[in-house]
Amino acid sequence: MAKTSAAKPSYPADFATMSLDELAQLHHHLSRHLEERKQARIKELQAELMSLGATPDGPILVGRGSPARSGGAAKPDTSIQAMSRSKGPAKSAGGFVGNGKATRAKPAPVYRSPDGFEWSGRGAIPRVFKELGVTDKAGMEKYRI
Repeated sequence: MAKTSAAKPSYPADFATMSLDELAQLHHHLSRHLEERKQARIKELQAELMSLGATPDGPILVGRGSPARSGGAAKPDTSIQAMSRSKGPAKSAGGFVGNGKATRAKPAPVYRSPDGFEWSGRGAIPRVFKELGVTDKAGMEKYRI
């Protein structure tokens, strides 16, 4: 993006000399100006999407009007309204728990002790197997499921 020569902003060199009311007024003015600039940029990007084949309520179309993605998977919402809003973290294949962290499948058990204790083989050898005389993972083979 090429830089344009713009007038230097007019603000005091030291904000410490401004009163609280002056700072609040400056903050309000800057917030409003920033929001106007954001909205103008969103409109520019929406116009660019429309020129590339997006419809206000549908997917981006390519070729002879076929959707950009095909296949059996669910298609993402690529409408302009969906692109201009954000509703938290996107969901992965594993899904999300209420706290927003991705979930994983529980590992399947690989070993079972005579009393029914199951272990996936990950991490340190459990006390149950150590009590059976197992000292390393090579000794675990007789308990493999």
